[in-house]
Amino acid sequence: MLVSTARVGTSPGSRVRRYDPERRLRIVESALEVIEEHGIAALTFRAVAAAADVPLGSTTYHFVDKDELLEATVRLARERSRDTARVILADAVGRLGLSGGIAHLVEELTYHRHDRLVLEHDLYLAAIHRPSLRAESRRWSDDFAEIVGEYTDPLTGRTVGLLFDGLCLRAAVLDHRFRAADVEPLVHRLLQGMRLADRGIT
Repeated sequence: MLVSTARVGTSPGSRVRRYDPERRLRIVESALEVIEEHGIAALTFRAVAAAADVPLGSTTYHFVDKDELLEATVRLARERSRDTARVILADAVGRLGLSGGIAHLVEELTYHRHDRLVLEHDLYLAAIHRPSLRAESRRWSDDFAEIVGEYTDPLTGRTVGLLFDGLCLRAAVLDHRFRAADVEPLVHRLLQGMRLADRGIT
């Protein structure tokens, strides 16, 4: 017995659109490029389609509206930022210890990858006026705390994460660069204070 593979409600001559995850990723990557070059205000389906070299209809097929596309773009940037931080920190901690490793990461991001840091904060701070992005921005802050927590404990991870967020925000907004030598004493003092608190010394 032959079984029809046509979808219910479609005619034999109609074409069924396939979900293409690679094209979806290409669209999101192109959205990130558009924002990096022109800012969030320039994000449109037409601009992204041109950057991705796909038909305009492909963007509206994968994303209902611009807000959904922007959310996916923030998520991609966050995940890449998390993965980069994890790799850099793992290498640096192995060579420099935890305080030195975190300080090295701050220098790497604020000094050598400053343009990328600014782009990431443009996306991170977009949640101020777009509540739909707040979950991703909150997750962005939590990511680093969890990475540091892998070397210490959750409370220390969250505490160091607040310092890290403040340094990176200052670097992005005020065009500041931090050298590891200036950051390490801050991290060391914070970690030392956490250890003393664990021993009941306050």
